[in-house]
Amino acid sequence: MQNNDIVKYEGGLIKRVGNAIQVANKLLVLAQPQLIPYRKKNKWGFCTPNKMIVIDCVYEEVKPFKNGIAGIKLNSKWGIINKENVEIIPHIYECVIYLNDCHIAVKLDGKYKLINNNGIEIVSLKYDEVQYFGDGLIAVKLNNKWGYINKEGKEIISLKYDEVRCFSEGLAAVQLKDKWGYINKEGKEIIPFTYEYADSFSEDIAVVSNSFGKKELKLINKKGIEIISVEYIWITSFKEGLATAKLSFLKWGFIDKNGNEVRTLKYYEDVKSFDEGLVVVSLDGKYGFINKEGIEIIPLKYSMAFSFANNLASVEVNNKWGFINKQGIEYWED
Repeated sequence: MQNNDIVKYEGGLIKRVGNAIQVANKLLVLAQPQLIPYRKKNKWGFCTPNKMIVIDCVYEEVKPFKNGIAGIKLNSKWGIINKENVEIIPHIYECVIYLNDCHIAVKLDGKYKLINNNGIEIVSLKYDEVQYFGDGLIAVKLNNKWGYINKEGKEIISLKYDEVRCFSEGLAAVQLKDKWGYINKEGKEIIPFTYEYADSFSEDIAVVSNSFGKKELKLINKKGIEIISVEYIWITSFKEGLATAKLSFLKWGFIDKNGNEVRTLKYYEDVKSFDEGLVVVSLDGKYGFINKEGIEIIPLKYSMAFSFANNLASVEVNNKWGFINKQGIEYWED
C-alpha cells in the first residue's frame, strides 16, 4: 500500500496517513523495523534484525539510527539520512555527533555548530568542540575553555573551565586550576575544587581522588561527604547498584556502594562499566562480554569492542569494524 492509497474493505476504508493507517476514523501507528548498520566488505548500509538489507551498502561509514536518523559518510564527508534513505542533512561535514534526541553537532572547517533533526541550525559555526549532553545542557569548548549551553544555544555556564564532564543527576564535575570539583546547573560550586580526579555522579555516588593513581579512591555523595575510602586502582561509575573495580594487576571485581567486593572476576586485562547489563572485558588482547555473574556471554574473540548502546555494540575483527547484538549475531559480510 503506497502512502496515499485507499483500500476498501467491508464496512469502510483503509487509508495510509504518514506513518499510520486510518481505519474508519481511527489511526493505527505502523511499527517501523529496527535498522542495524550492516557492512558488506568495505561499504556500509542498513538491515533488519534478520539481516535483510533495507538501505544498500554504498556508504564509507555509518552511525546507528537514533530517533529515526543516522549519520552516513560518503565521499569522505558526513551527512544525515532518515529511514527512507532520504538525505535530510547534506554530506558536507567533517564529522557528526549525536548529542540527544533532537540535537546534532556537525563540524565544518574545524568549527562545530548545532542543528536539529530536521537540519535547522540552532547555533552557527563557532565552537572548537561540542560534547557531553546531560540534564538539558551541552558542554562546549572555545579558546581552550569549557562551559555549557542549553538546547536553544544560550550560554548558561561561562566558558572558563579547563576540563568538564557531562551533567548527571543535577551536577557536573569540572576542572579549574588543576583541581576538580562539582557545580550545579546554575554554575554554583556545590562541592569544592579539591580533587585530583573526579567522575560524574551515577546513582547518587561519584568516584573521586585526592591523589589519583595511588590506590586512594573515595566514594562521595552529592553533599561532598565521603561515604567510604577504598584501596582500588580504578573504579567505574555505578550502574544497577554495582561498579567494576580494579583490585590489583589484572585482577578485577564487582563492588557495591559500600565498597564491598561482590564478585571477583578472573584475571582480565581490562574491564569496562556496566552498559545494558553487559560488560566489555579483555584477555590476551581479545575482547568480549560478560554479565553481572561474570559469565561469558559473547566470546573474547574481537580485537576491540565498545559497550552496548541501544542493544548494539561496535566491535573490530580482522582490522574491520562491525556491529553485534546481545545474542552475538554479527552484522557484516566479508
